[in-house]
Amino acid sequence: MTAAPALSALDTTSVTRRLSALDRYLPVWIFAAMAAGLLLGRTAPGLGPVLDRFRVQASVFALLPVVFLTASNIPVLVACAFVVGLGTAPTLITAFGLVGELVASTSLTEGLAWIITGLNLGYGIGSSVVGGIANTHGARVAFTVTIASGLAMGALALGLWRRLTVAPAPRDQVSV
Repeated sequence: MTAAPALSALDTTSVTRRLSALDRYLPVWIFAAMAAGLLLGRTAPGLGPVLDRFRVQASVFALLPVVFLTASNIPVLVACAFVVGLGTAPTLITAFGLVGELVASTSLTEGLAWIITGLNLGYGIGSSVVGGIANTHGARVAFTVTIASGLAMGALALGLWRRLTVAPAPRDQVSV
């Protein structure tokens, strides 16, 4: 068994030349999105009560996976994933803000940990279920699991929104 040769500057240059324009400018997109988020957060910090923002974000996020059904090829699938991804960060930011408002300051770390735990469980279980369905029945059928999960999450979020607006608990008495 021979060792792989070390990459030289010439090899790195050839790899860079083979990248598509999208791959070359992906870091620019990432930093532009971060700058836009910082600018929006600085210029419009209070876009309404966090509970109302959560209801809107959860509804939008629940419906976004439906766009995957329009994917007819890989470039369209990438565009669909981009559109769905646009709804992810605002939903998470709003959820963290909601926990920050509803959970007592002495339990804030635990409240935020529950969000992360829920996300990890959802990603893990969802990936295994969708992967098995995709291997057996194909990707298009597997997207129905994604859509059903999004709709279930939206229904759960709206149910929680109604519960929290009807009988909000005092901040120091809420526990996770």
